[in-house]
Amino acid sequence: MHKLILTFLSLLFLLTGVAEAEVYRWVDAAGNVHFTDKPVHGSKQQNSGSVSSIANPEFNLEKNKMQMRYTEQSGNMLVQGRVNGVAMQFMVDTGASFVSIPPEIAKRAKINTSGAQKVTLQTANGKIEAPLIRAPSIEAGGIKQRNILSVIHGFSPDGNTGLLGMSFLSNFRMTIDQKNKLILLEKK
Repeated sequence: MHKLILTFLSLLFLLTGVAEAEVYRWVDAAGNVHFTDKPVHGSKQQNSGSVSSIANPEFNLEKNKMQMRYTEQSGNMLVQGRVNGVAMQFMVDTGASFVSIPPEIAKRAKINTSGAQKVTLQTANGKIEAPLIRAPSIEAGGIKQRNILSVIHGFSPDGNTGLLGMSFLSNFRMTIDQKNKLILLEKK
């Protein structure tokens, strides 16, 4: 009996040491890259190796961290971004409840504000009312999220700069690497 148990445990140890999962990569209609352990129509199996070896520069599977490069202007962190594919610039503002999209960008991004709920915002210049919408696609520093609560409000003279507020940032733990001008984001 003792010999049978030892044989079983040895076999179990050997099997767990060589177990590997297959990983498949596929791209959806919007161009987003996905990884799964189940084959999907059109997916391709990844080369063998650890899961963290999958080449995807926007996502480190091992640490679940992403990087957002920023530039600094007058003490503010600015990141390049897009709203529904329309290029713009965001000022990172952890004190802002929502992403703020300038009206001209919203217009070019085909964001409809008719019938949108109005919210009162406390700004440096006092209280204002602005339409609250869900932006179908917000990309900042190469990181894309969908259906993000946003307000349509302009605050910059150039009309191309919005605020990257907590409706986008609250999905992450944030660390600032000032030396390398990077915002390190880890999914919660």
